[in-house]
Amino acid sequence: MPANVSLTMMSVRQCYHNLSPLYHEPPPLSAEHVALRDQLAEYNAAVLELSSRLNALSLPCRLPPEVLSRIFVMSAAAVHEEDTAWSAVHGPRGGNHGYYRWISVALVCRYWRNVALGCASFWAFIAFEYHMPRDIYPELLRRSLNCPLTIVYHSRESCNCQPCKSLWYVDSIGQEIISEELPRIRHLIIIIESTAFSTYDLWQELAASAPSLETLEVGHTRLTNNLAMDLPNLLFQSDLPRLRSLALRNFKYKWTNSLFQSSLRTLEIIERPAPLAIHVDMHRFISMLSTMSQLEHLVVEGLPPIHPVNAIASLPQLRYIRLKGDFEELAFVLFRLRFPSTTAIHLIISYEPGPPVARFVQALSRTLSASHLHTASYVVPNNFLVRINDRSSSFRAWSNILTATDRTVNRLWSRVSDIQPRILLTADKTVLPSIVAGLYLPHLTALQISIGCAMPPDWIWSKWFAGAPNVSFLRLSGHAGYRVGRMLSLRVRMQEDDGSGETDSGDEGPGADSEIDDNLDAGDDTDGSDTGLSGESDEDSLSNTQSGSVDGEGGSQASSVDDHPPDEAPPASDGKGCDGDTLSIQTGSDDQSWVITAVMPSLRTIHFIDVTFPYTSSFSDPSDSDDMVIIKRTREFDADGMVKGLQVRKNLGAEDIESLEFVRCRGLQVSRLQTLVGIVDSVVVDRVRLTKLD
Repeated sequence: MPANVSLTMMSVRQCYHNLSPLYHEPPPLSAEHVALRDQLAEYNAAVLELSSRLNALSLPCRLPPEVLSRIFVMSAAAVHEEDTAWSAVHGPRGGNHGYYRWISVALVCRYWRNVALGCASFWAFIAFEYHMPRDIYPELLRRSLNCPLTIVYHSRESCNCQPCKSLWYVDSIGQEIISEELPRIRHLIIIIESTAFSTYDLWQELAASAPSLETLEVGHTRLTNNLAMDLPNLLFQSDLPRLRSLALRNFKYKWTNSLFQSSLRTLEIIERPAPLAIHVDMHRFISMLSTMSQLEHLVVEGLPPIHPVNAIASLPQLRYIRLKGDFEELAFVLFRLRFPSTTAIHLIISYEPGPPVARFVQALSRTLSASHLHTASYVVPNNFLVRINDRSSSFRAWSNILTATDRTVNRLWSRVSDIQPRILLTADKTVLPSIVAGLYLPHLTALQISIGCAMPPDWIWSKWFAGAPNVSFLRLSGHAGYRVGRMLSLRVRMQEDDGSGETDSGDEGPGADSEIDDNLDAGDDTDGSDTGLSGESDEDSLSNTQSGSVDGEGGSQASSVDDHPPDEAPPASDGKGCDGDTLSIQTGSDDQSWVITAVMPSLRTIHFIDVTFPYTSSFSDPSDSDDMVIIKRTREFDADGMVKGLQVRKNLGAEDIESLEFVRCRGLQVSRLQTLVGIVDSVVVDRVRLTKLD
């Protein structure tokens, strides 16, 4: 840089220094200023003293230290559980103290701080994380005295602070303290995020016995199947006499691992990578479960490959089980597990095109054979309100309440219900109907159907519940509230058996065997031939027939769609035309006969909740393969279709619908309901009962 330029820059800086008031010393304070400042300090001290005395008179500060300590410990335990559960899946929370939010109760007031400092169990939680200073850990150990410890060992690679750039920061401190305090560790959570992390030293520190260990969670949050780490087959010298809970996520291990102790009460296996011994994996899995007679909570999301096994695992204490897999894997495991009829079951079904449903339905029916399912809920979520990759529908059913009154079923159907269902099925919305249609539910009396997305033309939800003849209370939400009169009276074509002893249901896909009765068509929202969604293979039809569904007696008939159904109205029934538990009338010729069926013949009450009238939906016409044709249809409340449907049901000998209630239904034209007043005993709109107009 030239000398003259350098001198010019120095001159500019000097001028700025001379002109800016920030570079001048402040003038000395006057005596009055100093006096006022001192007086203000005295007032602030007096205010703090008065605040302290006032806090001492409040109820929280008058609680005995023993009670307050118990509250602190319970609150801290809840925060610990929330933070560790979140971090095991998503990594640590943001902020500077993700794992140490529970300490905030010690900062409320002086009394609370003194109580917290005197409670050793309050400080018996240590989380080794990337942003915490080293000196906090010895202080926590000192305050915890000899209380059993909860240790969170979190190794993370994405951090920017200088101490964390060395891999030994968390690893060396955590492994050293774990090794020293292992005899008094009660809960140990190991979370690994780094793909470059070496677990060798960590496993070496876990080689000693852990006589106090009750909970062990080991997981990796960012691993693919190719990068999954191996879990040693021998840890803690197999000396885990008090181990009650084990959770493993994204680790490779053998089912003969020493961690699978017979003392376990809770076992969770999430996203298990590719197994190490495929040909014997299922056998060892069932054999491992057979040793856990005290198991109460079982979660397996990543079942081993199917292999012929004769072993049976008996779990007499099991209260909850969640399994994730395809139809074959779930059916295979269900057939080989024995647990009480009160066990809550959650099955997550992986979607695969063309899955074999029959064997799964058979296994599920056997599992639920001793359960009297009285209340059920079928929910298809709104695609705009859920994650893009979460399009699953759910079916829930309860059996732990003897009577299904309005109050109890509304409590069960709540989104935050505190009553666990006996069975919860989660599957893709195109797969679940074929499962539900195969179940026989003779004790079901209350049913909720909530469909949050537009229904395709071939969706007939009433066909899915043909195996529930005793439903008396039906609650409909969303798109399930359209075409109800026609949904409850279906026309099914029956074909005779060919003599081979097997039914011929064809391979036309779901729902190719029924349609909404054209006699009930009001003409305002039809779109061609509507077909149901419950197609099954020959084996499925046989399974449904044996369980009492509408496919006929003894499997001698199968149903299919006719392009030209008869137009005559069904005659009145004297009750002799009933087929099984479903009321029906057979019409037409012998070689091509039709059965008009009253679905849910015991139905007496229907509630419409949060249904929007009118609703306009669009769909493409599949009949024109060359040009895309978009068909729009508007869904009003079909009062005429409801009246015709009620008349058909009455002719079939079904129970009379006694009550129709509409709650928070937007766009509903009350005048359209006048045709139902008098036919139905009670028509209520938002708690107002309608009367017949002159």
